[in-house]
Amino acid sequence: QEFVFGGELYINGEAVESDKLHTIYVGTTLTGEAIVQEEPVKVPGIYTETVFVLGGHYLPVPIIRVYTVSRLETHLTMEDLTVPYDGEAHELEAFFEEGEDLTGEIHYTYFGNGRVSTEAPVDAGEYTVYAFYFGDEMHQAADALAKLTIEPLSAVITVTCAEEVIYGDLNILNLDAADIQYTVSGTINDDSIGTVVPSITFNSLIPGAGEYTATAYVLFKNPNYDITIEEAILTVIPREATIVIDSLSKVYGDDDPELTYQINNRVFLDRIEVTVRREEGDNVGEYAITATYGEN
Repeated sequence: QEFVFGGELYINGEAVESDKLHTIYVGTTLTGEAIVQEEPVKVPGIYTETVFVLGGHYLPVPIIRVYTVSRLETHLTMEDLTVPYDGEAHELEAFFEEGEDLTGEIHYTYFGNGRVSTEAPVDAGEYTVYAFYFGDEMHQAADALAKLTIEPLSAVITVTCAEEVIYGDLNILNLDAADIQYTVSGTINDDSIGTVVPSITFNSLIPGAGEYTATAYVLFKNPNYDITIEEAILTVIPREATIVIDSLSKVYGDDDPELTYQINNRVFLDRIEVTVRREEGDNVGEYAITATYGEN
């Protein structure tokens, strides 16, 4: 700012030059340094300027005034930043406004993801970044806020399984026949995506014929990834069973014997509804015995 230091000597209303006119500056800088000098003090602080006449034929009353030199106002700017997760630390950088020629370090603090740190973050998440400049002898302190967003990467878990399994070859205690496998794609830097647990849900202890979805769950998920599960379909197909009807005989005139049969390739003692009938007739000869069965 424009500021006129010193004073002028007037005699009878006219300004005169005199070596008897003196100015002295006394005060303390903002850093605590005591100042006593004849030259104007222009560094930040509070000072008393005294203009007086020493010697000569006149003794005018001294002029005393107090003035303050403030530190220059400082401005920081910092822009928001959005970047994808890449396993590297990401810093924001604050700048002084154009024309502000400053020295000194700008300090940064990162808030977010349950952390407060002066270290730039690596993991995906949203962070509030606070930049602070402590100032110096000539400049005021300044600060700025901005947002840093590290976006998670997309990763895919692809689940595969056997296309078909015969009924009876699979149960919830033994999933070997389902051959459930998975692969992970989209990760970087040998990152672990978490603990992947393949899974398939059946409608009973021994799944009946039908389609079932093979999927996966992720425990202790890595927050740096948005995970997509590509599921697979397992089809349990009916088991082939054979009904073997026993051949029987009787004496003419006797009652028919009980019609009996055996079921081969049945598992778990499953109930299969079978109805056995013989061809009608009572004369001596051979008659066909047939069987029908319900859906299973």
